[in-house]
This record gives sequence, C-alpha cells and structure tokens, in this order.
Amino acid sequence: RSIMRDCEDQLESLAETSSAAESAHYTAQSEILYKLELIWNLVEILIVNTRPGGFVMNQLLHWISLHFRDCEDGARSVISQSSDSPEDHVQYWKTLQEFVLQGRMDQARNLLSLHSDFSSDMFASMD
Repeated sequence: RSIMRDCEDQLESLAETSSAAESAHYTAQSEILYKLELIWNLVEILIVNTRPGGFVMNQLLHWISLHFRDCEDGARSVISQSSDSPEDHVQYWKTLQEFVLQGRMDQARNLLSLHSDFSSDMFASMD
C-alpha cells in the first residue's frame, strides 16, 4: 500500500506542474490508485489479516471512518449555521445517517441534540 500511496503522491505532484490536459490525466491516474489502495486495504481486513473467530466489525468501522469523512464536513457545516432549526440544513439528515451507518453513535447523538425539538418527549425517550 505504501508504494501505491507514493505513486499517487508523485502523480499529484506531476498534475500540479503539468499542462491542463496532462494534469487531468495524472489526476485521473492518481484517483485510480487511491481507489485501488482503498480496495487493497479492505482486502487486507477481510482476507489477509483475519482474526480468530472472524470478527472484523471494529476494523471495518475504523476503515470506514478513515476513508469516508464526509459526515464530519457535513456536521461542521450544520454546526456553523446559526439557525434555530438546524434540521432544516441541507446536510443535517444525510450527515446524521452517515454517523449512524458508521457506528458513530456519540456524534449522531450530538447532532440530534441540535434539533429544535430535542427537548420533546420523543427525543427524551430515545436517549
């Protein structure tokens, strides 16, 4: 994986110093290497570095949180909005779903606590 990452970095450097057409080509190649690295890392978790009993959930959740960080950007966007109803923000519900799917319940709970109806009985029964 480190060799793929090094090649990806070199392609990104070439993309910064090349013409527009070459830059697009180098960027596309860099993205392909990044996706290959993701896949290889997942293969390592599922097949190469298997643990006794086959328990991989914690490793998968860690892999997801490392490589799919859009929910953190979405949370920052929602939090930075100074509104009385953050649930109306475009990214609020998508970000909440991503936190739940990643098993990051504390972050999901924190985002839910911003909801304008958080003090209602419905939210109190959930917590």
